[in-house]
Amino acid sequence: MEPSDKIVNLKDWINSFWNFQEEDLQYLQNLIIRKLPLDPEEIINNLRERIKTRKAFYQIYKYLPRKDLSAKDLEWAEQKLAEIIYREDLITELTNKILDLLTFFVESEKIPFPDIPSNPFLVH
Repeated sequence: MEPSDKIVNLKDWINSFWNFQEEDLQYLQNLIIRKLPLDPEEIINNLRERIKTRKAFYQIYKYLPRKDLSAKDLEWAEQKLAEIIYREDLITELTNKILDLLTFFVESEKIPFPDIPSNPFLVH
């Protein structure tokens, strides 16, 4: 296969994955600042889909050649990949914290609270 016949190269992949990470960061930020409603099921489904997409990106990355890049492009790619790894760590940390919060909310809904009178200290 000639290099010009390739569907995606490393630079394209980096730019596409960078944009995907931007979407993730914006989505997580919107959850944190409560721009989005807190619907645990919807959030979990959305995160699950984003993880599937991320796995597809990883599968493509494994087969991208680096030897086609010039020294300048290779240096750029290595710098961007280091930034991508940092951002992945940040996204993973934020996702885990959001899942912890969702777990707390779901678990707290399962705990029955006893019926407490409106003013328990009032003696008649």
